[in-house]
Amino acid sequence: MIRFHAVALGACASLLLAACGGGSGSTPAPAAPPNALTQASGGDQVSRAQVARHENGFIVQIEDGPLRDTTVLCRDMQGQNCTVLGDPSSVNGKATVLSQLQGQYAYASNISIGAAQGRDFTQLLHAPSMSGGAENVRLPQGVTSYSGDFRAGASLERTGESGMIGGTVLLDLNFDTARLNATFHGGFPDDGSPVTAQIIGATIDPASNRIIATDTTRISFEGVNGGGMLDGAFYGPNAEEAAGIFAVGATNLGGMSGIFLTCKGVTADCIHP
Repeated sequence: MIRFHAVALGACASLLLAACGGGSGSTPAPAAPPNALTQASGGDQVSRAQVARHENGFIVQIEDGPLRDTTVLCRDMQGQNCTVLGDPSSVNGKATVLSQLQGQYAYASNISIGAAQGRDFTQLLHAPSMSGGAENVRLPQGVTSYSGDFRAGASLERTGESGMIGGTVLLDLNFDTARLNATFHGGFPDDGSPVTAQIIGATIDPASNRIIATDTTRISFEGVNGGGMLDGAFYGPNAEEAAGIFAVGATNLGGMSGIFLTCKGVTADCIHP
């Protein structure tokens, strides 16, 4: 069953600060920014993960969070033949890629990882494409838009519907003010109910080429103010693509959490079939 794990925006911002080394005391070597979200019945935690090609498939290494040092090996690019390596004490060796989006420069995926004692985890992540493409990103100037797709696990309390959904996402960006708005339009399959969400006023960080929701970001689900998180990045030498992970929800309405990948411009032609 797909579960939506509500993420409080303030708590998420605190987690991001902690993961990036905020606080007093000696200054450690800077760590790579979080690019993943580990979801479990006990709560959600930002984390880091890497992905790379491996023979006829790919391999995902989760570097911290509840699944720290967990490695997922998928023997095909569709992610339907995956194994958890290293036999971590918390997982039972089963993993399935629920959804993934691949561009020329960016990659995003939603992986279900089975766990012992009836627990399970969902790992959302965004990373450079397995063919490469995140280094030396040069951000544009002015106002522009990115168009693309999202995949998410969602639930609607008013209809009782839940499961995996897909749809379109539009990013409206102002690089001069370092602000971004995201609009999600999707729906449940087989003529199911439509689902909409908005993230208004996310921050673009030129120093790290990242997109982050902060305490001033306004998040709505089905037109009602709620909470959630957004973490993304620009990929490609001229920021041709933007990809990331998100979670949105509102009290008594439901919510969704998943991945997105967008292409600069009005068409999503950078996303591989």
